[in-house]
Amino acid sequence: MSRRRVRGRVLLLAFLVLCVGIITLDFRQTQTGPLQRVQEFAAAVVTPLQRGFTVVTRPVGNLFTSLAELANLRSENTRLKAEVERLNAAADQSDVFEAENVTLRRHARLRESFASMTPVTAQIIGNSSTNWKEAVQIDKGRAAGIRPDMAVIEPDGVVGKIVPPVTRTSATVLLLTDPSFGAAARITEAEITGIVTGSGSSENLSMKLVDNDANVSVGDAVETSSFNNGVFPPTIPIGEVTAVGEERAALDKEVEVEAAVNFRNLEYVDVLLETGPRIAFQGGRADGG
Repeated sequence: MSRRRVRGRVLLLAFLVLCVGIITLDFRQTQTGPLQRVQEFAAAVVTPLQRGFTVVTRPVGNLFTSLAELANLRSENTRLKAEVERLNAAADQSDVFEAENVTLRRHARLRESFASMTPVTAQIIGNSSTNWKEAVQIDKGRAAGIRPDMAVIEPDGVVGKIVPPVTRTSATVLLLTDPSFGAAARITEAEITGIVTGSGSSENLSMKLVDNDANVSVGDAVETSSFNNGVFPPTIPIGEVTAVGEERAALDKEVEVEAAVNFRNLEYVDVLLETGPRIAFQGGRADGG
């Protein structure tokens, strides 16, 4: 056996004996024994080093923890923003549907006001490409029974009338605001008749009275008349008197009328299909709610 191998075995045996001796001393020693003092000394030396190591490494650990939390917070923030946008879009869409439902309910109630005429509700799909100055296109036509010279209204009052061209699925509405349009009308309070025409640029209408000496006041209501068997059934609201002309030399007295219908916000209209004898409009304004 070589000397190197013998020396290794001797060292191993000595190390084992030393370990057994230390364990025995540690087990038998009192709290004031020499080995206890060695352990206390070692602890006194190592503890500050451990504390320093902890102080140095803790910010690094906190940094990695903060970075992980930051990534989670960003992800959560992105998710919440997307959720808020989705909810806002849903709320906006809900508001649109609710407003549209209110409008359609108002149009549906018009059916109760006409015992001899059938209102066909149509949506405005754009301005008319005809030569009329104030005209719009609707999404109903001959297939729905619509023909030229039919009255067009909405819950607040008169809108206009159907004019050519009328196709199978669309029709043209000449608005009351067009200068070429004329509707037989009467001032309710004074029971004076006349003709209402449009200005072509706003919702202000003009009414020429048959009686130049008629007593008309601002605020008087203007409605359709059966005068000369016109396009419209009687008593449909047209508007309200806003000014009275003072031209004494004129053959016809002229008053200014503000339209009852808001032409800027028109979305749906009702075309009156005649299904029986004409009778007066029974419902007045079909208010929503």
